Amino acid sequence: MHPTKREAEAAERLTGAIVEFVQAVIEGVAERRPKPPPAPRQEPAKQMPAMQVPTGLLDQRQAAAFLGISPGTLFNMSAPRGPMPVVKLNSRVLYDPADLRAAVERAKVRPSRSA
Repeated sequence: MHPTKREAEAAERLTGAIVEFVQAVIEGVAERRPKPPPAPRQEPAKQMPAMQVPTGLLDQRQAAAFLGISPGTLFNMSAPRGPMPVVKLNSRVLYDPADLRAAVERAKVRPSRSA
């Protein structure tokens, strides 16, 4: 059985309408999909400010901040428990910045030569 001319034309129009409908659905889904947030803008690396060298004696909190460690860790590293020299004035325990820098130098690990 062969379709009539009118049936063939209707089938062709129906096929076109179905294709158009599917394309519209695909576009609608794409429009409803949440847009990803824009990528953060990369800024050029900024030069870190030079570390200010403290002057005078530092208390435990200031000395720990200078070394980038907790006050408790500094307490454990301080004399008489550890190798860090302290300055005792009455009941105050203070740190000389030169001693802190020397401790950093002593703590540096030098690369070993592998042959």
